[in-house]
Amino acid sequence: MELIEPLSLGKNVVSHVSKPSSRDMVLGTQGVSQLSSDIPELDVEIRDDDVTVSSLDGTPLINFSKRLHSLINANLSNSVVVRLLGRPIGYSTLESIIKLLWKPCGAIVLVNLDNMYYFVCFAMSVD
Repeated sequence: MELIEPLSLGKNVVSHVSKPSSRDMVLGTQGVSQLSSDIPELDVEIRDDDVTVSSLDGTPLINFSKRLHSLINANLSNSVVVRLLGRPIGYSTLESIIKLLWKPCGAIVLVNLDNMYYFVCFAMSVD
């Protein structure tokens, strides 16, 4: 069995991976990439003329082309950011509530963004 070296991502550190986590064993998944094959990947090709970087009075300005904006908007059209109000609830509870209230036809991906914000991506545009 091959071990993967630790990867440092700021304050988050991924430890050695030698076996699936308890969560993966319960859910029968081996990682985030296998959560749902129904969710399309965000595939955006960035060309040299899509981004212009300049500065104004020492403040950096980054401008994106209309083409790039439209590609990003199209890729994120089935997504929404949710903020919880009141007391925090668990990830599984929120996922169950979303499925109960919104009744999505396809798969959903729920990502915890911290500070009670969640990113929800729907596989189908009707959701």
